[in-house]
Amino acid sequence: MDFQGTIRKKGKFYVYDGKESEKNRIYARGFGIMKKKELILTKEEALFLHEMYNIKAENIFDKQDFTKYIALRELFIRGYKIVKEDGKDEIKNEENFSRNPLKVYKKYETKINVKKAKVISQDKQFLIVDSDKRLYSLYWFGQYGVYKKDYGKLFFLDQYEAYYLKEKGLLEGEIKVTYKFFDEIYRIYKEWRDAGYVLKSGFKFGGDFRLYMPNAMPNKKFHSKHILHVFPKGLFLRAEDWSKAIRTCHSVKKTYILAIPKEKEKIRNFKPDALVSKENETFVVKVLRQDDYVKGHLLASAL
Repeated sequence: MDFQGTIRKKGKFYVYDGKESEKNRIYARGFGIMKKKELILTKEEALFLHEMYNIKAENIFDKQDFTKYIALRELFIRGYKIVKEDGKDEIKNEENFSRNPLKVYKKYETKINVKKAKVISQDKQFLIVDSDKRLYSLYWFGQYGVYKKDYGKLFFLDQYEAYYLKEKGLLEGEIKVTYKFFDEIYRIYKEWRDAGYVLKSGFKFGGDFRLYMPNAMPNKKFHSKHILHVFPKGLFLRAEDWSKAIRTCHSVKKTYILAIPKEKEKIRNFKPDALVSKENETFVVKVLRQDDYVKGHLLASAL
């Protein structure tokens, strides 16, 4: 489509100068807002119209954040619109838009009916225990012998499993906690295990746990559908590494679930880069560059 008008800079925003019919066509496609017969555009919208529709624009590269533009360009192409108030691309307060209802996973009653196990030895990651084999075959705690092979007799538990069984009165002996962020990650582990789900190591998939539906057992060769990644408030992770973890998860057709432990006091320093909307739903956009570090505090403050 051809537009005869031009885009000029006006303060921190841009204005489209052209026929009313052209303004209406641009506005109808979700760009800008109409104010006193002016079509006011954000920097990113103006650059998008310049790039995609070859509209001449004044000082279009002035103070642009190109990383932010590239991220928003992908959303514009998919039909998302920037949410604005009174011609400004300011973020709405939390009270001004509603959240989607949370999906609540069903809880299942699971009673572990085995004799108490006993700790024999421990290194920095695993414990060897003397235990009823049914703790593994029926409830899928630990690893008995070689995984998916019917040989071997050593019974290993990781520290989350051992601590959980200790709390339930099903394991005796000392447990030395060596995992970093143990308390915060364990809170998530315990919450899901109490709800009846089975959690196993998600290390090779880029997360903390593989998440199985209730009653999953190793001898039935169940496959996990979810990877659970716990992000404590004190954790720092490169955006590139986080992206790799998500990509690894999706490449094996598993859903990536991000778990952020709740804090006693809500953190209120989260600053979104934009709000976009599509089909009456509003989404928060936070732009991350390849060498940025994702911080647990950042994600906690976004809740």
